[in-house]
Amino acid sequence: MKRVDPVWLTLARNLGAGPLGTLRAVVIPAVLQDILTGLRLALGVAWIVLVPAEYLGVTSGLGYAINDARDTLSYDRLAALVLLIGLIGYALDSLLGRLAACARWIPAT
Repeated sequence: MKRVDPVWLTLARNLGAGPLGTLRAVVIPAVLQDILTGLRLALGVAWIVLVPAEYLGVTSGLGYAINDARDTLSYDRLAALVLLIGLIGYALDSLLGRLAACARWIPAT
């Protein structure tokens, strides 16, 4: 909220915007870039934690599939699973990166 210029808040109030109108027209466009960057970072950490968490004590998921491929000596499947995890992580990061890049062009209404 400190990122929002107080002049914009005063301007919105002087033009008759209520609290919800100010939030929608001034605050959200001003902080949307930061929100999406935070989501992108959180997704990266969650993805790093999720696969090892699935590795232990579960009976399904990508981590379990890696453990199972290792136990059965299916190294081709193991390599494919590692590549799949990397591709999914890259796709999710790219999606949020593009969304954050597009958010820069959203004008304050």
